[in-house]
Amino acid sequence: MALSGDEGIEARFDPVDTRSERIEGAVAHVREAMRIGDAAALADDLIAFLGRGSAFVAGDRYGTRSSTAIIAAGGEIVFVERTYGRGGVVSSTTSSVP
Repeated sequence: MALSGDEGIEARFDPVDTRSERIEGAVAHVREAMRIGDAAALADDLIAFLGRGSAFVAGDRYGTRSSTAIIAAGGEIVFVERTYGRGGVVSSTTSSVP
């Protein structure tokens, strides 16, 4: 299921997730983050957002295991991926930014 907003922002979520405030919060964060002028800083902001709060599931047996942000702006493409181990502990962060 998808929730589309203005500015080309689209949120994808599990069809059984009826917590629209969670989805609206994510869309609001992305909308605000779009004001960040630097692609690398925007990717870092989005990775940090994905690694906390209701967007993140921390568990020993089940949970978020990776988050990815891809930003294409001004002829530049920035890719950041963060992986997590059990309990939500950051395992690694890979970035296309030098």
